[in-house]
Amino acid sequence: MYKGEQLPVKFSLGYALSPEQATDPETLIKYADTAMYHSEREGKQKAKFCDASMLTTEDLKSL
Repeated sequence: MYKGEQLPVKFSLGYALSPEQATDPETLIKYADTAMYHSEREGKQKAKFCDASMLTTEDLKSL
């Protein structure tokens, strides 16, 4: 509620797991970011786990 008005709150969330997918913070953030963009494309209000189908060939080489 803001100034008497109800405001909708929407989110898209992506997540990745350590050490299963990566151990360095930069790669985990990249994978979580990739999952978030997939979540946005599917519609708001979702949490999405980063799986191999979202990653590029280059990403998969680093796993």
